[in-house]
Amino acid sequence: MLNLFYKLNFKDIRRQNSFNLLKIILVVLISITFFACTGNAFGEVTLTKQLIEPDDILLEELKVTPSVPAYPLPLSTAKIANYQNFSEKILLSPKALSLLKN
Repeated sequence: MLNLFYKLNFKDIRRQNSFNLLKIILVVLISITFFACTGNAFGEVTLTKQLIEPDDILLEELKVTPSVPAYPLPLSTAKIANYQNFSEKILLSPKALSLLKN
Protein backbone atom coordinates (compact mmCIF):
# COMPACT_ATOMS: atom_id res chain seq x y z
CA MET A 1 0.00 0.00 0.00
CA LEU A 2 2.81 2.37 0.85
CA ASN A 3 4.47 1.52 -2.44
CA LEU A 4 1.27 2.38 -4.31
CA PHE A 5 1.16 5.80 -2.58
CA TYR A 6 4.70 6.55 -3.73
CA LYS A 7 3.84 5.58 -7.30
CA LEU A 8 0.77 7.82 -7.36
CA ASN A 9 2.65 10.70 -5.78
CA PHE A 10 5.50 10.31 -8.27
CA LYS A 11 3.02 10.41 -11.17
CA ASP A 12 1.51 13.63 -9.77
CA ILE A 13 4.94 15.20 -9.43
CA ARG A 14 5.86 14.20 -12.98
CA ARG A 15 2.54 15.57 -14.27
CA GLN A 16 3.07 18.84 -12.35
CA ASN A 17 6.63 19.20 -13.67
CA SER A 18 5.48 18.72 -17.25
CA PHE A 19 2.75 21.32 -16.70
CA ASN A 20 5.34 23.77 -15.31
CA LEU A 21 7.53 23.12 -18.34
CA LEU A 22 4.61 23.90 -20.64
CA LYS A 23 3.99 27.17 -18.77
CA ILE A 24 7.65 28.17 -19.14
CA ILE A 25 7.61 27.38 -22.86
CA LEU A 26 4.42 29.42 -23.29
CA VAL A 27 5.92 32.44 -21.49
CA VAL A 28 9.07 32.25 -23.64
CA LEU A 29 7.03 32.08 -26.85
CA ILE A 30 4.87 35.03 -25.81
CA SER A 31 7.99 37.03 -24.92
CA ILE A 32 9.62 36.29 -28.27
CA THR A 33 6.43 37.27 -30.11
CA PHE A 34 6.13 40.49 -28.15
CA PHE A 35 9.70 41.60 -28.82
CA ALA A 36 9.49 40.59 -32.48
CA CYS A 37 6.32 42.63 -33.02
CA THR A 38 7.41 45.69 -31.08
CA GLY A 39 10.86 45.92 -32.65
CA ASN A 40 9.65 48.74 -34.92
CA ALA A 41 8.21 50.72 -32.03
CA PHE A 42 11.56 50.73 -30.26
CA GLY A 43 13.23 51.74 -33.52
CA GLU A 44 10.89 54.72 -33.86
CA VAL A 45 11.75 55.94 -30.38
CA THR A 46 15.44 55.71 -31.26
CA LEU A 47 14.87 57.68 -34.46
CA THR A 48 13.07 60.49 -32.67
CA LYS A 49 15.91 60.79 -30.20
CA GLN A 50 18.40 61.12 -33.06
CA LEU A 51 16.75 64.11 -34.73
CA ILE A 52 19.64 66.32 -33.63
CA GLU A 53 23.08 64.90 -34.16
CA PRO A 54 26.29 66.37 -32.75
CA ASP A 55 27.49 67.12 -36.30
CA ASP A 56 24.51 69.44 -36.81
CA ILE A 57 25.66 71.80 -34.06
CA LEU A 58 28.36 74.29 -34.99
CA LEU A 59 30.53 75.49 -32.17
CA GLU A 60 32.03 78.92 -32.62
CA GLU A 61 34.23 80.74 -30.18
CA LEU A 62 32.65 84.02 -29.21
CA LYS A 63 34.73 86.95 -28.14
CA VAL A 64 32.72 89.23 -25.92
CA THR A 65 34.00 92.29 -24.17
CA PRO A 66 31.60 93.34 -21.43
CA SER A 67 31.25 97.04 -20.96
CA VAL A 68 29.40 98.43 -17.99
CA PRO A 69 29.30 102.17 -17.46
CA ALA A 70 31.25 103.18 -14.41
CA TYR A 71 29.70 105.25 -11.65
CA PRO A 72 31.70 107.52 -9.39
CA LEU A 73 31.45 106.32 -5.82
CA PRO A 74 29.94 107.08 -3.40
CA LEU A 75 26.59 107.48 -5.11
CA SER A 76 24.34 110.37 -4.33
CA THR A 77 20.87 109.21 -3.28
CA ALA A 78 19.39 111.97 -5.44
CA LYS A 79 20.96 110.37 -8.54
CA ILE A 80 19.52 106.90 -7.85
CA ALA A 81 16.33 106.64 -9.91
CA ASN A 82 14.57 104.00 -7.81
CA TYR A 83 15.93 104.90 -4.37
CA GLN A 84 12.51 105.82 -2.95
CA ASN A 85 10.94 102.59 -4.26
CA PHE A 86 13.90 100.55 -2.98
CA SER A 87 13.93 102.14 0.46
CA GLU A 88 10.20 101.41 0.92
CA LYS A 89 10.70 97.70 0.23
CA ILE A 90 14.07 97.03 1.84
CA LEU A 91 14.92 98.67 5.12
CA LEU A 92 18.62 99.40 5.50
CA SER A 93 20.40 99.62 8.80
CA PRO A 94 21.80 103.02 9.83
CA LYS A 95 25.31 101.75 9.16
CA ALA A 96 24.35 100.65 5.61
CA LEU A 97 22.65 104.02 5.00
CA SER A 98 25.76 105.90 6.12
CA LEU A 99 27.90 103.81 3.75
CA LEU A 100 25.48 104.55 0.92
CA LYS A 101 25.41 108.27 1.56
CA ASN A 102 29.16 108.74 2.07
